[in-house]
Amino acid sequence: MADSSDKDLLAKAQECSANNIDLYELLQVEHTEQDEKKIRSAWRKQSIKYHPDKAKDAYDPEKWELFEFARDILLDTAARAAYDNARKAALRQKAERLQRVGADKRFADALEADEREAKRQRLEKEERARELERERARLREEGQRENERRMAEEAERFKREQLERAEREREPDELDERMAELERRLEEKRRLKAEKKARKKGKTDGGDPAPPAPPAPASAPAPAVPRAPPKWEDTKAKMLAFQKIRDAKKAAAEKAAAEKAAAEKAAAEAGDGSKE
Repeated sequence: MADSSDKDLLAKAQECSANNIDLYELLQVEHTEQDEKKIRSAWRKQSIKYHPDKAKDAYDPEKWELFEFARDILLDTAARAAYDNARKAALRQKAERLQRVGADKRFADALEADEREAKRQRLEKEERARELERERARLREEGQRENERRMAEEAERFKREQLERAEREREPDELDERMAELERRLEEKRRLKAEKKARKKGKTDGGDPAPPAPPAPASAPAPAVPRAPPKWEDTKAKMLAFQKIRDAKKAAAEKAAAEKAAAEKAAAEAGDGSKE
């Protein structure tokens, strides 16, 4: 009977440990308490209210039986050792489980932190890319405005130079007309002088005077008031000046053509740059 009772007690001790029942707390004794009298005294003190005579209608046989098992296990050396060892193993497993849970939580927290950091870096990179694209668009727009401004200035300058060149070209044309008029008058003076000389010679020789020269064409009327014949030196100087003006006119035309070609080339390059 003793062996059967001991086996039952050992089985109950392991059951209490497996169910995480703290027998020391149940009887309100220290884990190191070995005194049998103190253990029995603690049992009587804590279980008295669960005694059938005391509880009466509120009697709970399972609760009363648990107090009796707690007393017997803590008083039996083998059962108590089995209970303590099983409880220590359970507590150790619980601690290990909590440690694993803690490690898993730390790993999960670290993984979540890494994911947050990766997301932050990705968003930051995307924002930098958008900012770079905005800056490129701004530079392209500024470059296009600058090209348009330069092209407008170049067109204005070319227009101004065209007007100046037209003005310069008009001045030589007026000078051409004046020189032509001067040469016509000079020729007329020479003709009249030759006629006068011929008439004078005819009178001196006693012959008939030379017939008068035919009148000048109607398109070139003689001046109303005869003027003194121009000097050859003056005419030569004017002709040289006229030639210089013609040379300057030719050089200006060549320069304008070169500038126009350069302006067209710059406008084409500016258009290609704005497209890029």
